[in-house]
Amino acid sequence: MHFRFRLLALGSFLLAFVSANAVPVRIVSPEFKDAIQPQLAVDGSNIYVAFGGKESGAIFCARSTNGGISFEEARQTGKLDKLALGMRRGPRISAGGGQVCVTAISHGDGNLYVWLSSDAGRSWKEKRTINDVPGVAGEGLHGMAEDERGFVFVSWLDFRNKQKELWGVASRDGGVTWEKNVRIYQSPAGNICECCHPSVAINRQG
Repeated sequence: MHFRFRLLALGSFLLAFVSANAVPVRIVSPEFKDAIQPQLAVDGSNIYVAFGGKESGAIFCARSTNGGISFEEARQTGKLDKLALGMRRGPRISAGGGQVCVTAISHGDGNLYVWLSSDAGRSWKEKRTINDVPGVAGEGLHGMAEDERGFVFVSWLDFRNKQKELWGVASRDGGVTWEKNVRIYQSPAGNICECCHPSVAINRQG
């Protein structure tokens, strides 16, 4: 399936544009007054949009099974104390083989968490911590990507060595298990940029 897809969070609206000239599709119902920081993942014919609730600290996922023409009711994946949102902070989402992976960071405890759904977003398992040193991801900026084989990689700004560094971790089973955290980059000048979020891309060779 080939299509263009754009997301827009505007006030209380979370909208999807399925092509350049399409009429916008409202992703969430009107009671969502604070939906911000939407992120997109595609798995076959399923389109998933994850977003955060600015006031509630809850994380939600909405699914479309028809290429973005309409969306099912958003389901809550989890909730965090002081959910990191705004300025490109917020939940990230990846999907493959029917399994969906959502990550988010808490400003409250500084940890990076993951939630998994093995039934295409209908239900979600209890959150787990990805960072192997507590409290080091509190800057709240991270990125995630997944390939068609279920290889997932997450990167974030990390403070375990008392200065901001870029760290990451891989999963080879769609987020079920995670390898050891690894340092990707340490700046010779000290901190790396504290307000720039990392991005992740995976090529065909993994």
